[in-house]
Amino acid sequence: DRLLGSGKATGRKKLPWAAQRYSTAPIYAKDSPVDGELDVAATLARSTFPLKPDDLISRTKAVLASEFGTREGSDATKLLADDFQFVAPIVGPLTRAEFLRAFGSFKVKEAIPDAKDNAWFQVDPLEPNRVWWFSRVTATHTGPLRFGGSVIPGEGKPIRMPPQASSMLFDES
Repeated sequence: DRLLGSGKATGRKKLPWAAQRYSTAPIYAKDSPVDGELDVAATLARSTFPLKPDDLISRTKAVLASEFGTREGSDATKLLADDFQFVAPIVGPLTRAEFLRAFGSFKVKEAIPDAKDNAWFQVDPLEPNRVWWFSRVTATHTGPLRFGGSVIPGEGKPIRMPPQASSMLFDES
């Protein structure tokens, strides 16, 4: 979409992706057999972004635990910025309101209550306000999954997802 401008001429008139707001110049690992391997610790230490990696990872986990603000008792307006965008390979960018309406309707926890993300987290050394997390979800589909206008009934089938990479960006506050 960004490269070719696709989506602009569609009925939906897709929003442009948010531009990168923060960057840190790379420091490369010495004596690495890989051209351009980062010295992650040194590059992160050079960052001037005001929130530290441990804080960013904690915030990411809080957003995920709240199901992006759709879990009962959560306040999405305190977790997701006004200019929040959800961008995926096929879906998006979606505004905060569009995303919350769609994601909240899926009722994922009802469909797969035993889901385990098997996740791990890392702050991007070159874009220090971005947290990447990688997951390999395992679960059992036991309840109804609402997707669009369809409901997929739970039949007790095991779910073993391939590795997934996701990320979240934060502003200074």
